Amino acid sequence: MALAAGCTIVVKASELCPRTHSLLYECFEEAGIPTGVINMIQARREDASSVTEAIVSHKAVRKIDFIGSAAVGSKIGQLCAKHLKPILMELGGKGPAVILEDADLEKAAFLCAMGAILDHGQLCFSTERVIVHKSVYDNFTKLLVDAMNKIPAAGNAVTKQSADHAFEVLKDAQAKGATFLCGGLEYISETSLKPTIVTNISADARIRDEETFGPSTSVYMAEDDDDAIAKSNDSAYGLSAAVHSTSWEHAYNVAKQLEYGQVQINNLTSADSPGQPIRGVKGSGWGQSNSIWGIHEFSIEKTLVFHPSGQNNLFIRH
Repeated sequence: MALAAGCTIVVKASELCPRTHSLLYECFEEAGIPTGVINMIQARREDASSVTEAIVSHKAVRKIDFIGSAAVGSKIGQLCAKHLKPILMELGGKGPAVILEDADLEKAAFLCAMGAILDHGQLCFSTERVIVHKSVYDNFTKLLVDAMNKIPAAGNAVTKQSADHAFEVLKDAQAKGATFLCGGLEYISETSLKPTIVTNISADARIRDEETFGPSTSVYMAEDDDDAIAKSNDSAYGLSAAVHSTSWEHAYNVAKQLEYGQVQINNLTSADSPGQPIRGVKGSGWGQSNSIWGIHEFSIEKTLVFHPSGQNNLFIRH
């Protein structure tokens, strides 16, 4: 978006995939982007803090764009405040899919399963929670288990540490009384976990409001629409949600009460289109990216007031 707005940019590449960033940089060069318009910095993980501070504090840098965890985003946000630099942040999520009593249950189950396991769950838009109206809870959970069991594997975590984190969150949930409807504490490989559905989650379990970043989802029963809305909003995050209903009016009435930057109706929580803005609320960041909204983020509005010569335009406001 910054490039589309006419800005030059400095990219701090991920230390986990430096060659991928280099290849992308080479593509821009080959496409004719002038030297110096796109600049890339490669750094070791142990140097990340000092490199980030050098970037943020540099007088030529006028805005920061960060995508990552809420914990790191908080640190970078404080650094930007120190140097009076505006920042666009897309942080974590704990995306709920709300299954209303008039939903197409089979379709919703498939979408929730896919939303939970795409990219091994390593999406901030991942379907981390499924909140189901009690009248369809039993039927839906059976369909969700069937849909999840049809997925033999969910790919791989980017690192073993990431897979281990997801495993430990599930292990903590089980130790505090949770049960697995399918999957469980099982590695397929050292970087891959079995797709898992969790239920009976206690209030003090890490999984209740911590991103797993793994191929799992948690299922909750809602007494009615108001309870489903309350359970959905009971999160520190507010990035993306979904509502499933065969009634557009019903879905809309629920969706407008959800505290999320985007709500998909009858689709994946991770559904995205270049034409729609991406925005987070609460602990999921601030600002907007994509399309014209993203371009506005990297533009500076200016007010010009024209006064014809020869006229007395003195106006004093108190």
